[in-house]
Amino acid sequence: MRSFLFALTLMCCDSENATANTGSAGHVTVSEIILRCGGESGCTSAVATGAGSAVRIVHGGEFYWLTAGHMCAPAVNETGTITIMREMTVTPLGSELDAGESISFSAYDEVTDVCLTPASPGSARVLTAREPRRGAKLTTLAFPGNAYTPDLYPLYEGTFNGRMSPEKCVSSIPAAPGSSGAGVLDSRGRVVGVITSVMSTFNHFSVFSCPDVTVDFVDRAVILLRSKETAE
Repeated sequence: MRSFLFALTLMCCDSENATANTGSAGHVTVSEIILRCGGESGCTSAVATGAGSAVRIVHGGEFYWLTAGHMCAPAVNETGTITIMREMTVTPLGSELDAGESISFSAYDEVTDVCLTPASPGSARVLTAREPRRGAKLTTLAFPGNAYTPDLYPLYEGTFNGRMSPEKCVSSIPAAPGSSGAGVLDSRGRVVGVITSVMSTFNHFSVFSCPDVTVDFVDRAVILLRSKETAE
């Protein structure tokens, strides 16, 4: 059985098409304080920052932010470093950055590279486990290069190219650093996965979590998040 990890970081309904419901897209910012220790110099601290994208979904009547797993996981640091503090914020498209939602905990899967966090109610989309036909049009609302303003309309289009592994699907949607975690949408505006990576030499080769794998992850992650909330 696949294990999930908790990362301590701290209006509904499906749109008829992908060009509406822009408030379901979120801009993710991450800040970490990393402690480096070793040698005669003792310990020094450094700040690491990152940015990405997310999509708000409604699942089982509850709201969640769905993003890439590496947005939620602490950075993989070299030997002798420790992440001592981590902050993650999600800002719905249309809001000012200082109005972002602080994330206190999340569940993520290192294999599929997908993460789920609780979200406040708001504009949201639904998931589908149905895989698009090859060549079908796909879209995403993403923030490549950390490009964000409240009035931005960051819609990018491509086609479904197929699976490259049991967990990973491929599209021709253009992507770049900052696109990680963006929801990949079918022609009805349903979420079929989230962008997890892109080929460094060709931005129109973007990898996303396959639809059935994404739904399976969310079903399992919801149980873990509910148990976490109950324990607290």
